[in-house]
Amino acid sequence: MKTNKFNIFYVFFALNLMLLVSGCGGYNDSAKRNLASTDEATGMMLPDSTDLGDISNPGYKAPVKNSAEEIKGVPPLEFLVSGVGYTTYSLTVKANKTIKIKFSPGVQTEKIQNTGYSPQYSIMGIYISVGNETKPTEMLKNGLNGPNGGDAEVSSVLDFSNAFTKTCSKTEATCRQDVKITISKPNNDYVCLNSGWYCPWTRVQEGHPWNGTLTVQTDDTDPI
Repeated sequence: MKTNKFNIFYVFFALNLMLLVSGCGGYNDSAKRNLASTDEATGMMLPDSTDLGDISNPGYKAPVKNSAEEIKGVPPLEFLVSGVGYTTYSLTVKANKTIKIKFSPGVQTEKIQNTGYSPQYSIMGIYISVGNETKPTEMLKNGLNGPNGGDAEVSSVLDFSNAFTKTCSKTEATCRQDVKITISKPNNDYVCLNSGWYCPWTRVQEGHPWNGTLTVQTDDTDPI
């Protein structure tokens, strides 16, 4: 019987092809690392190296930061503010052109001085002053009666950027000045909550503690 040279060549070619495929192992972890290194060398941004996504797809595009976005990476300033009665609370921050503020009331746990009584409220609002401007917050729930407890509401953002006299020159971008923030006239629903009088709220009574969180955006922080 004559040997078919074409059939022998075909079988030989098929065996070599199978060995080649089994040896390379497809798109493995090593290949992922090589691709990651290549893309890092070209300056492209990739997801976490443990999850490169479908980078083997020719249509894959690595996420690129929007160059027009200014990301400071500094969270807004937070201050725990508190007082007793219808009082005033002040603090100072460093700023140049920007002061924006929001407020969230806290759940009251302190006792009236020289007593064992802790007066509760579920709604609170304050007035905030910067420079020559004073603005009220909304009356905000503090989460006292919330299903999760402590899920307090947050006020609208109050912009005081034009409320204070600028002492820094417009050409001094790194200059910062002290800016005083004052909280006053705290109101809550203590009487309504506990007695049903003067609903829905009135000024915080003498000797009654209150608290909340003030969040402040300046030139050096991310927006609020």
